[in-house]
Amino acid sequence: MDNRDLHDVEQELPKPTIWPAALALGLVSAAFGMITVGIFFYAGVILVVIAITGWMRALIGEVSGPRSQVPGHSDVNDLGRGTWDRETAPEAR
Repeated sequence: MDNRDLHDVEQELPKPTIWPAALALGLVSAAFGMITVGIFFYAGVILVVIAITGWMRALIGEVSGPRSQVPGHSDVNDLGRGTWDRETAPEAR
């Protein structure tokens, strides 16, 4: 492959989000809390969990994009679980 071919490839970058900054703030807060007052540690850990969850959800949402309709399988979502509405939902046991 020639170098010119590599430059012709378009790359789509992820959209900028606040989650990396929130993760950094949470890690700094947790480290500061380990040295000083425990409330900073717990707040930092909670912020780290929220930031990682938010960041991963944002990335997964960008990767999956719009769902394509598979003929005959329109009621199955990306995770393989069927979707139910009130008319077709099975009786609760």
